[in-house]
Order: sequence, then structure tokens, then C-alpha cells
Amino acid sequence: MGEAVGMARLVGDVTMYLLLVDVAVRPEHQGAGLGRRMVADLTGWVAAHGTRTTMLLADPTVVPFYKKLGFSMTDVCAMKYRPA
Repeated sequence: MGEAVGMARLVGDVTMYLLLVDVAVRPEHQGAGLGRRMVADLTGWVAAHGTRTTMLLADPTVVPFYKKLGFSMTDVCAMKYRPA
């Protein structure tokens, strides 16, 4: 059986919003277009299902990658909560 070399997933309610999370490709397979293909497949699914908004949180080093795929910067502030 083959071994997974990458993953990407969507989380949300489908109708109003989805969050693209956990886009990852093993280092030895990066540069072959796998990340681009996974994001394209998921955004195609989003378009087919009529979701209004798809967002993601990205490390600044990968912002150019997502911009090439049609994502744009927003003025939304990301926040986190960690229990004491």
C-alpha cells in the first residue's frame, strides 16, 4: 500500500464558511505541485458547494504560495486562547 506524502483539509459548516487547514507535503515531495493540486482540488469542491467564504491562517513565509492560488490578505485578526 502507498504511503501518504501530503494532506489538506477543510473545517467548517460548508454553507457560510470553511477554513483550509493542515496543508502539508513531506519535504522530499515538495516542489512537485502536490500542495498546489490539493488546494486546487479543495477550492474546486468549495466552489461546487457554494460556500460563501473560505479562509486560512498562513505562516508569512508561504503567503506568496497562497496568493498565486487566488487567496488574498484580509484585515481579520487571528487570535488564540490557551487554557491556563
